[in-house]
Amino acid sequence: MPVMDHIAILLPKVLRKRGLKDEADAAYVVHTANQWIRENMGELAQDIRATKFVSPVLVLGTSSSVAAQECTGRNEELLSHLRERLPGLPIERVRFLREAKS
Repeated sequence: MPVMDHIAILLPKVLRKRGLKDEADAAYVVHTANQWIRENMGELAQDIRATKFVSPVLVLGTSSSVAAQECTGRNEELLSHLRERLPGLPIERVRFLREAKS
């Protein structure tokens, strides 16, 4: 019986072959950043969300300047967490975009 590749090895190969690896990586970075924000930013988490990752920049959207200021003070903590969780991805900085309140 042939030895099968583990899903952790197979999935990146298939995504790369289909041209979807960068999009999958970006979605995972955004998901991981949003999870960190929910767990670490308290009440301000409702005003901050990761919107996209365009290597090497993570873009966070916020409608509150107070939330942006608080999160700016914790950028290194967020970046450190992302680099630890996603060691193969070049995540270098965080950028904020102001969003209109909905």
